[in-house]
Amino acid sequence: MSNRGILMGMRDQFLAEQSSDYTKTILRSVVGWVVGCLMIPIPLALSQDSPMLQFEEKTDVFILRQLIEIQNELRDLRKEMTDLRRVVDKSIETATPPEAATPVNVKLENDDPVLGNREAKVAVVEFTDYECPFCEQYHTETFPQLKKEFIDTGKVQYILRDFPLNFHTKAKGAAIAANCAGNQNAYWKMNDLLFSQQSELGEALYHKSAQFLGLNMEQFLACSKLDDQAQEVNADVTYGHQIGVNGTPTFFVGRIQNGQLVDAMEISGALGLEAFSNIIGPLLKEDET
Repeated sequence: MSNRGILMGMRDQFLAEQSSDYTKTILRSVVGWVVGCLMIPIPLALSQDSPMLQFEEKTDVFILRQLIEIQNELRDLRKEMTDLRRVVDKSIETATPPEAATPVNVKLENDDPVLGNREAKVAVVEFTDYECPFCEQYHTETFPQLKKEFIDTGKVQYILRDFPLNFHTKAKGAAIAANCAGNQNAYWKMNDLLFSQQSELGEALYHKSAQFLGLNMEQFLACSKLDDQAQEVNADVTYGHQIGVNGTPTFFVGRIQNGQLVDAMEISGALGLEAFSNIIGPLLKEDET
């Protein structure tokens, strides 16, 4: 049999062994093109020892070797994929489901900023960082929905605690500015201004915002320099660590009993309204029964 005949046979056998229709199509096109090129009619006048025929024979041998190498590589690849599939299947079978989050109790302080109905039995406690981009994302996207759905309707009270991260050098100063604004009943307005201008955090923004809100600047500036304000922020951070907060924003959602949030469930990150509704909804239904 001629080299060309062997090549055609190799092509058909090679394609028959491939399990993927897509692979067959691609390989049939490539190999067909190569074989077609080799089968271009050659003038009968050429002798058997002509350089053209010798080149053709060498090319046939080269392509045969390449096809064998490709065939062997694909066999090895199929074996590796089979082994990998066995490992994955075994991992799925032996995998243990993640443990459910453990509810925690969160103590509440009388001086914590509260938004909404203070008589509401369900509350959300947020630990926030004014320089945190995820906190800004949450306050821009999710908080307005949460406020409209649960806070403005009097169903939930919203409580905020400070948790400035060590690598956010402006977050602590922003927290103090918000708390000092709170001494003049403007905490949530300052909170909104700071998040909406997060890229400009600094003393200039705090002063400008205080003036915009019409605060007594003498009182505001004196408050921002008090050690008590810094200590209050530090106390929030310390307590946050005690109940498992390690990033921002972190939320605890639960029912208020005896001055604390009991059996509160944790939510971490800038999640959407659904994450809160899934916890708040059942708590509200309990009050209806």
